[in-house]
Order: sequence, then structure tokens, then C-alpha cells
Amino acid sequence: MTNAMTREKVVAFLVVRLTSSRFPAKHLRKIGPRRIIDWSLAGLRQSRQIDQIVIATVAEAENEPLRQVAAEQGVDLFWYEGEVDHVTTRLRKAAESFGADICLLISGDCPLIYAPLIDLMVEELKAHPEADYVKVLPDAKGQPPLLEGQGVFRCRAWQRADDLSDRPELKEHQFPIIGLRPDQFVAYDQIRLKPQFYGQQHRYSIDTWSDLVFMNQVYQLLADKQEPFDLPAVIKLIEENPQLREINAHVHQRRLVEDVKRAVFIVDAGSGFGYGHLIRCIELAHQLVERKSYPVIFIVDDERASSLLADQGISYLWGAYGREARQAPAGQNEMFFDSSLYDFAVLDIYAGRTLEAGWRERDFPETKVLVLDNLALWTSEADQVVIPGVTVPENPERRYSAGPSPELYYGKEYIILRRDVRSAKPKSAVKDWDLVVYLHDPELRRDVRSFAANSDLKIFVIENFDETFPALLASAHAYLGNFGYSFYEAAFLNCYPFNWPLSDRHAEDSRLFYQRMGLPDGVVGSLSDFLTKWEHYRSHQPENDLSFGDGTPRIIEILAQANSDEKEAH
Repeated sequence: MTNAMTREKVVAFLVVRLTSSRFPAKHLRKIGPRRIIDWSLAGLRQSRQIDQIVIATVAEAENEPLRQVAAEQGVDLFWYEGEVDHVTTRLRKAAESFGADICLLISGDCPLIYAPLIDLMVEELKAHPEADYVKVLPDAKGQPPLLEGQGVFRCRAWQRADDLSDRPELKEHQFPIIGLRPDQFVAYDQIRLKPQFYGQQHRYSIDTWSDLVFMNQVYQLLADKQEPFDLPAVIKLIEENPQLREINAHVHQRRLVEDVKRAVFIVDAGSGFGYGHLIRCIELAHQLVERKSYPVIFIVDDERASSLLADQGISYLWGAYGREARQAPAGQNEMFFDSSLYDFAVLDIYAGRTLEAGWRERDFPETKVLVLDNLALWTSEADQVVIPGVTVPENPERRYSAGPSPELYYGKEYIILRRDVRSAKPKSAVKDWDLVVYLHDPELRRDVRSFAANSDLKIFVIENFDETFPALLASAHAYLGNFGYSFYEAAFLNCYPFNWPLSDRHAEDSRLFYQRMGLPDGVVGSLSDFLTKWEHYRSHQPENDLSFGDGTPRIIEILAQANSDEKEAH
């Protein structure tokens, strides 16, 4: 190694911003026992070539937790006070501030930073002072390397790239101009990696909830085999288990220039409404982010609902629409709703409520509106109405015959199956419970518990919201509840649903469900009534494989095509 080579200072810049529009604060989420940012830093620490590690972020209040991360991890922090979207300038200023000669561009959402590959690239760049950056060759078959979230450059390349980035789409990304203007930058492109680092491309960065689910499943499989969570082990595991790719294969990778829409979900949840509508909207929102890269935000006025959203990495505001919002908890301000901030609005509000005529023109004059699971007359002002199920009356279009007519979609092909339900699909016919019960009326629940104590049936009574609900359904022969979206989930999980109706209309809707799903009538009005139908079910147990899939992607396409003027009933 020459003296010239040893004088070059190598600084790794871990690029982090906690205000991600698709997955806020994703870097602080955990894969196994460590946060994503901790995995990235641990990988960098294994390098023999790096002289200094810097977390590079921008001056936003949401990024304050990074000060503590830097202090805990013993690394430096660059706090950029300039324009938040000028990524190229931020990184240039960081490199200049820390006197970097060779700059490592490391994405803070990539946990699989592999030091031996970084060292190889740095060594080659040091050995070729004429080069501005390193470009790794594809293998003999033309496959690109399985590298993600890491690049090696000289500081002069960053400076020149920032000067040349004269458009917003160039300024707000990590130096795309270097690839777009090869005449301005000298690449050292003679590096070819070992065969183990080539193969079928897949996502190794964390941009969405599905990416995090994927990485946690990969981590756990490796931990069970007592293997390290690093790039070579992950590549090998996925080659041996290609079905793992299905977890996040649908996630859309944003292009350099893309028309990104913003969506707001307005959902009634909590006391008097329950959480079923919120949970299905969370799935719809996740897939909207993952399949289209559209940022989403929810409007709710229930603490449990806001907690569920925060746990899933989804932004929310406190408020309600068409009714007075519940009092916000301490430290939480009620939002001021401005529909002009959003391209789409999804309204999933309680069926017993109505909106005053003219609501659309007054509150959503420029925003496309999709109403979920409601055929009340007020929905005629919406652009689309989607009924994610089979309980639609015959010829529902007639409801709108006297006025405006939204696009109407309904049927089994629009059923929303959240990922917890899809992943709980039983792989065998073994069932641990005869019956799972979830009834709104606490007195009825007490009666069922008393009945269970004197019965030979294995009965599980759910008292409150239970996150293990899909697993419970999957492990039970039958489900007793008040008819709702959980009946579709139970049917999908081969668990026969009995309905204890809340009203005559409730019973009527459930009978449509049984008829159109090809199931025997399961409406009951007493425990003795249930016992009679239970005995009939046990002796004539139906083949309950209904073979329906997740209809959420169809609804996503409806939202994505909302600018179309064509209207067609389905």
C-alpha cells in the first residue's frame, strides 16, 4: 500500500431520515433483538477500511431520536440545516465537514451491510486514484450483484454530482446523476464478486411493512439454525426457500420520476363501532403503500385505534368526519381536516350514520372519494363504492337511479384478507378448539362461559380485542359471533361461523352471506338453538374450503385508476 493510498480518509455516511412517507421511523423498528439502524452500524463496524462512521440526517424534529442513537452507538452525527429534500447537497456538506476523501454511501434502511465487500471496494478505489467511484461487474451470466444500500465514491464525485444535479428529482435522491452522466465520472468497473453474491434479485432494504415482516421471518429462520444474520447467510437461505420471496415480492420500487398520490383513510373505530373496519383498512393501506408507493394517513378518534396504527408504522391524525370527534388524549391535538392535501380519500364509516347532502362538494371538491362497505343514499356522491363481500342486495345500482351514480364494485373477489389471516391458513385439519366465541354483549359472553363450564366442548371466549384472533379462528372448528367481516376470515380459515344476530337486518345480511358463500344457515338466537345447529354441523360437517383469495389488490387498482372518467358497474 503506497503512502498516497494510506492518506485517504474513509468515512461511512449512514443516511437516515425518520420522516419516511411510506414507513415513518422504520430505522428504529426491530429485526429480532436489534433495531434496523443497529444492524447497519454493526455491519460497518466490521470493516477494516472505515476510519469514521457518521449518521447523516436533516434538521427535523422527528429526527431528534437519532442524537441518542449516535450517542449510544459512539458514532458521529451530521445534522444538516439546509433544504430537507436536497439529499445531494446534504451528503456533500457532510463529506466536506468530516474531511472525507473516500465516502461510503450507506442506506440506513438496509440491515445487511457486509463489511468484506465494502473493504474490497474501498481497497480497489484506493488502488486506482483516477477513479471517482466503484462499479461492481455482473457475473458471467449477466446477473447483477446482490448488493443493496452501499456504494463507494471519492468526495470529488459527490461534489461534482451535487453541482450537476439541477432538477428536484436529481437533488432529492442519492446521486442518480452519476449513473445518468457517465461522461462526467470515471468508474472503476473491474470488480467481480464470488458466485455466492449473485443470483435472483430481491429486496433487502426496508421500505414497507412487508419488507420488515420478510426480514424478521428470515432472521428467525436463521436464528433457529444458529446461523448468523448476514448477507451470505440470507442469500443462501432464500435460494433454499424461494417461497420467502412471496412475502414482499409485490412491493413496488419507486422510480426516479414517479407520480405519487397521497391517500387519507377516514375510519370509525372504537366504542360503538368496533375495530373490524379499521383492521381491514390497515391492510388496504399497507397494500396501497406497497404496491403503488402512495403515502397514507388515517383519521381516527380512539386511543386503541391510534395505537394499532402506530404499531403498524402508519401515520394518523386525531379527528372524525361527519360527527363530533371524541376528546383527544393529553398531548394529542385534534386535527384540522384539509382534503386538498390528499388525492384520494377512503371513507369507512359506521353504517348507522349518514352524511348531509352536498358533503362531497363541500368537503372533498378536488379529492377522489371511495366509500367502503356502504350503500346508503349519501354514498351516491362518491366516485367509487366498494362492498368487500357478498351481502349486497339484488341490483344495487337501482339505489342510485334517481341521481349521481358512483362506480360500484362488489362480490367475493373484493374480500379484504389481512396478512395475519392469510398467514394463519391452517396447513392441516387438526383443530385445538371446538368453538371460539366473540360476542359484543358481555351478558351473553357470561352465559357462554357458564355453558362451557358444563359442556364437553372445548370453548374459547374472547373478552376484548385479541391480536391472536386469526390464529384462534384457524385452530377452531367453529366460530360464534355477531355477523361481520370476521365471518369471511373464519370461512377462509376453514372455521364455520355461527351468527348470533343483533337485529332482524343483521340476521338477513348473514343469511345472504351463508347463501352466497355456499354454507348452511348458521343463524342462532339462543344457546339451545346453537346446540341444535352445532350437532347438525358436527354430523354433516361441510367441506369448508371456499377457495377465495385476497381481493385487496383489486381495490388498489380501483384507487390507482380513480382519475379515469369511465364508469362501469361490476
